[in-house]
Amino acid sequence: MIRKALSLLLKISLSLFLIVYVLRRIHLSDVMAELNTLDWKYLLLAYLVLLIQIWLSAYRWNFTLRILGSNLPWGTVFRINWTALFFNQVLPASVGGDATRVWFLHQRGHAAMTTVSSILIGHIGMILGLILISLAGLSFLLQAAESLNQGLTFLYWFVPILLLGMVIGTLLLYFFGERCPKPIR
Repeated sequence: MIRKALSLLLKISLSLFLIVYVLRRIHLSDVMAELNTLDWKYLLLAYLVLLIQIWLSAYRWNFTLRILGSNLPWGTVFRINWTALFFNQVLPASVGGDATRVWFLHQRGHAAMTTVSSILIGHIGMILGLILISLAGLSFLLQAAESLNQGLTFLYWFVPILLLGMVIGTLLLYFFGERCPKPIR
């Protein structure tokens, strides 16, 4: 009981120290002048998009965890995801958020392999999404660049072949993935 109270007191003290430190380093009049120039509709829209993205990210991770046999309540997954997002923003790269997810799930008794696998599957999904978005945008870029450089026309064949290879590779993993060697436990 005393340990929890001391931990809470330390967290509050550190938070207050950081808030005071930041507030002493900025000029509030400059901040207020910038806030007065904002169009609040766009700020609200950006915040709404951020909340939807966080919700979708938590939903995707919860879906992956359930497929891997880990049934966590939705609220727990959402809180862990929100905390991981904070550490992704505060620490370099996205290692902090991934470590946060591993630590929280380990504290709840989940296997390390399940936790790491869920995170890797999530990263693979994000990479595939970025590739698809890039491929979609590449066609617009090629149309604009074609007039500048005729040597880029080979990309009209390369991009669909790359996309076809991704689809075939995904289908092969889906249908024959269980034949891959199992990890050592």
